[in-house]
Amino acid sequence: MSLLDFDDFESTPSPQVTPVGNFLSSSLVTDLEGLSLTDTVLSPATISPSGSLKSYELLHRITGEGLWVEYCFSRQPFLPDPHMVAVQIQFTNSAATEAKSLRLEEAKLQSGMRVKEFPEIEVLPAGESATVVMGVDFCDSTQAANLQLCTHSRKFFVSIQPPVGELMTPSFMTENEFKKEQGK
Repeated sequence: MSLLDFDDFESTPSPQVTPVGNFLSSSLVTDLEGLSLTDTVLSPATISPSGSLKSYELLHRITGEGLWVEYCFSRQPFLPDPHMVAVQIQFTNSAATEAKSLRLEEAKLQSGMRVKEFPEIEVLPAGESATVVMGVDFCDSTQAANLQLCTHSRKFFVSIQPPVGELMTPSFMTENEFKKEQGK
């Protein structure tokens, strides 16, 4: 009696094994890094939003006579007031002359809404950009905050309207805490 060699019965070559590193995409590997099923709570600094933040136009450069303004929800806490959402505003001066005294005035807000204005930008040279952060308490509403954006010579009526997801506060919890909350 002889021992059989299984290779003798194999008519096709054995399939090549693909290493795991070549199979997983780099974005999947990045997404899975740091993932654990322990009861440790992740701090907000540990988790950052993926991709870039969506910007919205606040003032078009033609309407703004060379001043172009965009805003985005930075998804960072607004430290002076935890009830407010941090709104990052970027000013770009595409005019040939400098813009002076950039500020907010006379906000037209719905009942209960509040605004913490950004510090005045005294001078924005031609071709330059500046970024400021302001706080808005939308009072759990998706109603727009109507504002007057002013320069030394003009007033522009603008609106900041939040998408629903930007009004939610992130909550960091362990897997077990999540399952407990999910069961409620």
